Amino acid sequence: RIIFIYLLIFFFIASTISNRNNLRKNLEEKYQKLEAIHLTTFISNKNIYIVDTREFTVSNEGYIKNSIILPITFSYSTWFPSIIKEGSNVVLICDEGNYESAIKQTEALGPYHILGYAIYNEIRENGNLNIQKAEYNENTKEDVEILVRNGEYMVDLREISEFKETGVIKEAELIPLSTFRNDYVKMPTNRDIYVYCKLGKRALIGMTYAKRAGYTNRFVIMRGGMNQTIHEGYPLVSYNE
Repeated sequence: RIIFIYLLIFFFIASTISNRNNLRKNLEEKYQKLEAIHLTTFISNKNIYIVDTREFTVSNEGYIKNSIILPITFSYSTWFPSIIKEGSNVVLICDEGNYESAIKQTEALGPYHILGYAIYNEIRENGNLNIQKAEYNENTKEDVEILVRNGEYMVDLREISEFKETGVIKEAELIPLSTFRNDYVKMPTNRDIYVYCKLGKRALIGMTYAKRAGYTNRFVIMRGGMNQTIHEGYPLVSYNE
Protein backbone atom coordinates (compact mmCIF):
# COMPACT_ATOMS: atom_id res chain seq x y z
CA ARG A 1 0.00 0.00 0.00
CA ILE A 2 2.83 2.38 0.84
CA ILE A 3 4.46 1.68 -2.52
CA PHE A 4 1.13 2.37 -4.24
CA ILE A 5 0.82 5.73 -2.46
CA TYR A 6 4.36 6.68 -3.44
CA LEU A 7 3.57 5.77 -7.05
CA LEU A 8 0.47 7.97 -6.99
CA ILE A 9 2.49 10.86 -5.61
CA PHE A 10 5.17 10.30 -8.24
CA PHE A 11 2.68 10.25 -11.11
CA PHE A 12 0.91 13.35 -9.74
CA ILE A 13 4.17 15.31 -9.55
CA ALA A 14 5.24 14.09 -12.98
CA SER A 15 1.87 15.04 -14.46
CA THR A 16 2.01 18.50 -12.87
CA ILE A 17 5.50 19.13 -14.22
CA SER A 18 4.48 17.87 -17.66
CA ASN A 19 1.39 20.10 -17.74
CA ARG A 20 3.42 23.10 -16.65
CA ASN A 21 6.05 22.45 -19.30
CA ASN A 22 3.37 22.07 -21.96
CA LEU A 23 1.75 25.34 -20.88
CA ARG A 24 5.08 27.13 -21.02
CA LYS A 25 5.83 25.68 -24.44
CA ASN A 26 2.42 26.75 -25.77
CA LEU A 27 2.84 30.29 -24.45
CA GLU A 28 6.35 30.58 -25.86
CA GLU A 29 5.10 29.42 -29.24
CA LYS A 30 2.17 31.83 -29.18
CA TYR A 31 3.93 34.95 -27.87
CA GLN A 32 7.31 36.35 -28.77
CA LYS A 33 9.91 36.75 -26.06
CA LEU A 34 11.19 40.25 -26.68
CA GLU A 35 14.72 41.55 -26.45
CA ALA A 36 15.79 45.04 -25.42
CA ILE A 37 16.11 46.11 -29.05
CA HIS A 38 12.40 45.44 -29.55
CA LEU A 39 11.42 47.52 -26.54
CA THR A 40 13.42 50.53 -27.67
CA THR A 41 11.08 50.79 -30.65
CA PHE A 42 7.98 50.44 -28.45
CA ILE A 43 8.82 52.99 -25.73
CA SER A 44 7.72 56.06 -27.69
CA ASN A 45 4.84 54.37 -29.52
CA LYS A 46 1.61 55.74 -28.06
CA ASN A 47 -0.33 52.85 -29.60
CA ILE A 48 1.50 50.32 -27.42
CA TYR A 49 1.19 49.96 -23.66
CA ILE A 50 4.23 48.55 -21.88
CA VAL A 51 2.90 47.01 -18.66
CA ASP A 52 5.31 46.11 -15.86
CA THR A 53 3.69 43.18 -14.07
CA ARG A 54 6.37 42.82 -11.39
CA GLU A 55 5.88 43.76 -7.73
CA PHE A 56 5.63 47.39 -6.62
CA THR A 57 9.15 47.28 -5.23
CA VAL A 58 10.33 47.63 -8.82
CA SER A 59 9.83 51.37 -8.35
CA ASN A 60 12.96 51.30 -6.20
CA GLU A 61 14.91 48.92 -8.44
CA GLY A 62 13.94 50.68 -11.65
CA TYR A 63 11.37 50.43 -14.40
CA ILE A 64 11.45 51.16 -18.13
CA LYS A 65 10.56 54.67 -19.26
CA ASN A 66 6.92 54.98 -20.41
CA SER A 67 5.95 51.66 -18.86
CA ILE A 68 2.99 51.40 -16.48
CA ILE A 69 3.59 49.62 -13.18
CA LEU A 70 0.69 47.20 -12.71
CA PRO A 71 1.60 44.05 -10.73
CA ILE A 72 -0.41 40.92 -11.43
CA THR A 73 -0.75 40.43 -7.67
CA PHE A 74 -2.60 43.72 -7.14
CA SER A 75 -6.22 43.46 -8.34
CA TYR A 76 -4.90 43.05 -11.88
CA SER A 77 -8.31 42.18 -13.34
CA THR A 78 -9.73 45.39 -11.86
CA TRP A 79 -7.09 47.99 -12.60
CA PHE A 80 -5.87 46.74 -15.98
CA PRO A 81 -9.16 47.43 -17.83
CA SER A 82 -9.67 50.63 -15.85
CA ILE A 83 -6.33 52.01 -16.99
CA ILE A 84 -5.92 50.45 -20.44
CA LYS A 85 -8.76 50.54 -22.94
CA GLU A 86 -9.95 47.34 -24.58
CA GLY A 87 -8.35 46.41 -27.87
CA SER A 88 -5.02 48.04 -27.01
CA ASN A 89 -1.65 46.63 -27.99
CA VAL A 90 0.20 45.42 -24.91
CA VAL A 91 3.76 44.37 -24.08
CA LEU A 92 4.30 42.66 -20.72
CA ILE A 93 7.41 43.16 -18.58
CA CYS A 94 7.81 40.19 -16.27
CA ASP A 95 10.02 38.35 -13.83
CA GLU A 96 11.31 34.97 -14.90
CA GLY A 97 8.87 33.34 -12.51
CA ASN A 98 5.69 35.22 -13.39
CA TYR A 99 5.50 35.60 -17.16
CA GLU A 100 3.17 32.62 -17.60
CA SER A 101 0.73 34.00 -15.03
CA ALA A 102 1.01 37.51 -16.47
CA ILE A 103 0.13 36.30 -19.95
CA LYS A 104 -2.74 34.09 -18.77
CA GLN A 105 -4.27 36.84 -16.63
CA THR A 106 -4.00 39.36 -19.45
CA GLU A 107 -5.53 36.92 -21.92
CA ALA A 108 -8.48 36.46 -19.55
CA LEU A 109 -9.26 40.19 -19.53
CA GLY A 110 -10.66 40.26 -23.02
CA PRO A 111 -9.71 41.65 -26.44
CA TYR A 112 -6.19 42.92 -25.79
CA HIS A 113 -3.42 42.31 -28.31
CA ILE A 114 -0.37 40.92 -26.51
CA LEU A 115 2.60 41.70 -28.74
CA GLY A 116 5.04 39.79 -26.57
CA TYR A 117 6.75 39.71 -23.20
CA ALA A 118 10.18 40.48 -21.82
CA ILE A 119 12.05 39.30 -18.73
CA TYR A 120 13.24 42.44 -16.96
CA ASN A 121 16.47 41.00 -15.56
CA GLU A 122 17.52 39.98 -19.08
CA ILE A 123 17.05 43.42 -20.63
CA ARG A 124 17.74 45.96 -17.87
CA GLU A 125 21.41 46.48 -18.73
CA ASN A 126 20.57 47.94 -22.14
CA GLY A 127 21.33 51.66 -21.98
CA ASN A 128 18.72 52.63 -24.55
CA LEU A 129 15.82 51.58 -22.31
CA ASN A 130 16.14 54.55 -19.94
CA ILE A 131 15.54 52.90 -16.58
CA GLN A 132 13.78 55.21 -14.10
CA LYS A 133 13.03 55.16 -10.37
CA ALA A 134 10.16 56.62 -8.38
CA GLU A 135 10.76 59.54 -6.03
CA TYR A 136 9.28 59.49 -2.54
CA ASN A 137 8.46 62.11 0.09
CA GLU A 138 8.00 61.40 3.79
CA ASN A 139 4.42 61.73 4.95
CA THR A 140 4.40 62.86 8.56
CA LYS A 141 1.87 65.42 9.79
CA GLU A 142 4.57 68.07 9.50
CA ASP A 143 5.41 67.04 5.92
CA VAL A 144 1.78 67.43 4.83
CA GLU A 145 1.51 70.76 6.63
CA ILE A 146 4.56 72.02 4.74
CA LEU A 147 3.13 70.93 1.39
CA VAL A 148 -0.18 72.64 2.13
CA ARG A 149 1.51 75.79 3.40
CA ASN A 150 3.67 75.97 0.28
CA GLY A 151 0.67 75.48 -1.98
CA GLU A 152 2.02 72.26 -3.49
CA TYR A 153 -0.25 70.26 -5.80
CA MET A 154 -1.46 67.00 -4.21
CA VAL A 155 -3.54 64.27 -5.83
CA ASP A 156 -5.58 61.63 -3.98
CA LEU A 157 -6.13 58.54 -6.16
CA ARG A 158 -8.41 56.64 -3.78
CA GLU A 159 -12.01 55.81 -4.63
CA ILE A 160 -15.07 57.88 -3.68
CA SER A 161 -16.12 55.31 -1.08
CA GLU A 162 -12.75 55.86 0.63
CA PHE A 163 -13.13 59.65 0.47
CA LYS A 164 -16.47 59.29 2.26
CA GLU A 165 -15.12 56.86 4.84
CA THR A 166 -12.06 58.77 6.04
CA GLY A 167 -12.41 62.31 4.76
CA VAL A 168 -9.87 64.06 2.56
CA ILE A 169 -7.11 66.64 2.65
CA LYS A 170 -8.97 69.85 1.90
CA GLU A 171 -6.43 71.20 -0.56
CA ALA A 172 -5.93 67.97 -2.56
CA GLU A 173 -7.24 67.18 -6.03
CA LEU A 174 -9.42 64.06 -5.92
CA ILE A 175 -9.05 61.76 -8.94
CA PRO A 176 -10.03 58.12 -8.31
CA LEU A 177 -7.80 55.65 -10.12
CA SER A 178 -10.91 54.07 -11.64
CA THR A 179 -11.51 57.27 -13.64
CA PHE A 180 -7.87 58.28 -14.02
CA ARG A 181 -7.66 57.29 -17.68
CA ASN A 182 -10.05 60.13 -18.52
CA ASP A 183 -9.43 62.55 -15.65
CA TYR A 184 -5.64 62.68 -15.36
CA VAL A 185 -5.71 65.73 -17.64
CA LYS A 186 -6.97 67.74 -14.65
CA MET A 187 -3.41 67.70 -13.33
CA PRO A 188 -1.06 70.54 -14.25
CA THR A 189 1.90 69.91 -16.52
CA ASN A 190 4.10 72.66 -15.10
CA ARG A 191 4.19 71.88 -11.36
CA ASP A 192 5.52 69.22 -9.02
CA ILE A 193 2.78 66.68 -8.28
CA TYR A 194 2.56 64.91 -4.92
CA VAL A 195 0.46 61.79 -5.40
CA TYR A 196 -0.94 59.35 -2.87
CA CYS A 197 -3.67 56.74 -2.29
CA LYS A 198 -4.34 54.48 0.69
CA LEU A 199 -0.86 52.97 0.91
CA GLY A 200 1.01 54.11 -2.20
CA LYS A 201 0.42 51.32 -4.71
CA ARG A 202 -2.26 53.02 -6.78
CA ALA A 203 -0.17 56.19 -6.65
CA LEU A 204 2.58 54.35 -8.53
CA ILE A 205 0.12 53.13 -11.14
CA GLY A 206 -1.24 56.63 -11.65
CA MET A 207 2.19 58.26 -11.76
CA THR A 208 3.53 55.87 -14.37
CA TYR A 209 0.35 56.21 -16.43
CA ALA A 210 0.63 60.01 -16.44
CA LYS A 211 4.29 59.87 -17.42
CA ARG A 212 3.47 57.48 -20.22
CA ALA A 213 0.74 59.91 -21.35
CA GLY A 214 3.33 62.68 -21.72
CA TYR A 215 3.76 64.37 -18.35
CA THR A 216 7.35 65.42 -17.90
CA ASN A 217 7.06 67.28 -14.62
CA ARG A 218 8.21 65.92 -11.29
CA PHE A 219 6.04 63.33 -9.54
CA VAL A 220 6.55 62.47 -5.87
CA ILE A 221 4.89 59.52 -4.11
CA MET A 222 3.73 60.23 -0.55
CA ARG A 223 5.20 57.35 1.41
CA GLY A 224 2.61 55.35 3.32
CA GLY A 225 -0.32 57.11 1.68
CA MET A 226 -3.47 58.22 3.47
CA ASN A 227 -3.04 55.55 6.13
CA GLN A 228 0.13 57.31 7.23
CA THR A 229 -1.55 60.72 7.09
CA ILE A 230 -4.36 59.50 9.34
CA HIS A 231 -1.93 57.76 11.68
CA GLU A 232 0.06 60.99 12.01
CA GLY A 233 -3.10 62.87 13.02
CA TYR A 234 -3.34 65.33 10.15
CA PRO A 235 -6.83 66.90 10.23
CA LEU A 236 -9.07 65.82 7.34
CA VAL A 237 -12.34 67.33 6.13
CA SER A 238 -15.53 65.57 5.09
CA TYR A 239 -15.90 64.70 1.43
CA ASN A 240 -18.59 66.62 -0.43
CA GLU A 241 -19.66 65.28 -3.82
